[in-house]
Amino acid sequence: MSDKLGIAIKFAQNAVAFEQAGKIGEACAKYHSAAHVLMDILKTLPPGDKKNKLKERAASYITRAEQLKEVAGSLEPCTISENGTGYSYESIFGDILTDATSVVIVEPYLDKFYQCQNLLRFVELCVKKGVASITVQTKLAENPHDESSPLYQIKSGLRRRGVHFAVEVHDTLHDRSVRADNGFIAHLGRGLHFFKRVEKFDVGYFDYSQRPCMACDITFDYKK
Repeated sequence: MSDKLGIAIKFAQNAVAFEQAGKIGEACAKYHSAAHVLMDILKTLPPGDKKNKLKERAASYITRAEQLKEVAGSLEPCTISENGTGYSYESIFGDILTDATSVVIVEPYLDKFYQCQNLLRFVELCVKKGVASITVQTKLAENPHDESSPLYQIKSGLRRRGVHFAVEVHDTLHDRSVRADNGFIAHLGRGLHFFKRVEKFDVGYFDYSQRPCMACDITFDYKK
């Protein structure tokens, strides 16, 4: 039994290593392998605490594998075609924000009014999902401590809701991303600004899912 137990432990250790490296498929396979070895051991054990503990461990490996399968479903890339419609921040990012408590948004360009509006819409989704802390990393064209600036007003509104909001300035930023503390990372080719401008009374002015988009790719990683 000790040989088989050692094999199960090795499978589980490999599963954790694969999961930490973001290799979800490999992690699932190793968790299942560990569980199957433990279930073979269980067939040879009499009732008792040892058997119960191994049974619980096997069940935990299977549960983690199923959880990671759900994660894998959220890692499908999103390819948006030119003038494509039917997209919103919630439809694209809603799943990866589930169970997140803090989010880091890397968006270099927030110096125009519409860009700050896009940020606010994304922040609204974060609040809806229960995120308690939001950090924005950006190149800054204005003082975020100026009470008339959009970023200051966003921070004030979030403070009233008990949500922490911070702005970090990095002059060399280029790549855009969203990183959540639940392990998900979104890589945004155009950042948050892939929606096209529409006139004030055009369809899509309020409902972004009906607004035409610019072509871009959004990909996802998971590293816990």
